[in-house]
Amino acid sequence: MKKLLILLVLAFLFVGCSVPRPETQYLTKYEQDDLEATMGYHIKPNNFTDYFAYPFTSLSRTLGVGLEGFPGIDVSKWQGVIDWQKAYDAGARFAFIRAGSADSSTCEPYTDSQFERNSVEAFKAGIHADYYWFFRPNCDANIQAQYFSNLMLGKEAHMYPVADVEVTGGLTPKGVHDRVWIFLDEIKEQIGRTTMVYTSPGFWNSNVSRNAWVHEYPLWVAHWGVTNPFLPYDWSDYNVDYTFWQTHVGDDGPEYGMESQGLDHNVYNGDYEKFLEEFQCQETPDECPPGCTPDDQCNEPCEECPTISEIIIRWSNGEEQSFRENFDAFLPIISNK
Repeated sequence: MKKLLILLVLAFLFVGCSVPRPETQYLTKYEQDDLEATMGYHIKPNNFTDYFAYPFTSLSRTLGVGLEGFPGIDVSKWQGVIDWQKAYDAGARFAFIRAGSADSSTCEPYTDSQFERNSVEAFKAGIHADYYWFFRPNCDANIQAQYFSNLMLGKEAHMYPVADVEVTGGLTPKGVHDRVWIFLDEIKEQIGRTTMVYTSPGFWNSNVSRNAWVHEYPLWVAHWGVTNPFLPYDWSDYNVDYTFWQTHVGDDGPEYGMESQGLDHNVYNGDYEKFLEEFQCQETPDECPPGCTPDDQCNEPCEECPTISEIIIRWSNGEEQSFRENFDAFLPIISNK
């Protein structure tokens, strides 16, 4: 009887870890909108899979540099009106800013109420920033991608746009997989930029079909409470490391200029020099990458390289020379986006 009891306990631990949890048990960053709005800060997930499933398998591996990477944050309307200079002074050097999402009931896309302000003020404070979209697989992926792309058009951006993939919307793993593919592909079509995927190993491995293509997209992995993150199968299988890692949710929001108590913390997988090299962010005007021109009014970073869409719009309006004549000038930009 005693041996049987031990076997039952072991079976629960191993089988329980591998069974996909209902979506409602994933207390994600922004999905629990009403509760978070009431509490004023993010909720730490109680997702058993994220914390305990993957040490039992060798298929999700840790790579990376641990907690010593280049530090940053991610924010949305839940942080309120942010004092970005205070965020910089507290140590944040990059930020991912929520651009919006689709309504969970109607699927109508919407803009985060702080997006316009954050997309300007973060850069003024000297913080490298880019934007993420809370993706809803149950809503039209093309419409979401087009809306997100339009929001980013003309905005300064220093890293990757992000598809925040952490809910299923009731779809099967195959369904989630297909919608994510459509979303990423449409953004590339719309603005010519590669999108990074934000997800956790627990969510992705349980809710997205295995595939041989997503590892070609950069990974922003969410794995809290560890000294090195586990990677979702579709990246670890190809020995592809994470680019950014969401390490934890702190209660130090006010120290970083937030109105909320909670704040998501992240690290880049490398030091500042590597960060500048990967994203072509320059510290002085004379280091501008091909196709960029320095801001003559100050000695701050170079004017951000325009997106392909911006170049086309600029030259179709008669500025500079024609699109075709300037192809060689912006070809290096295309190859590095």
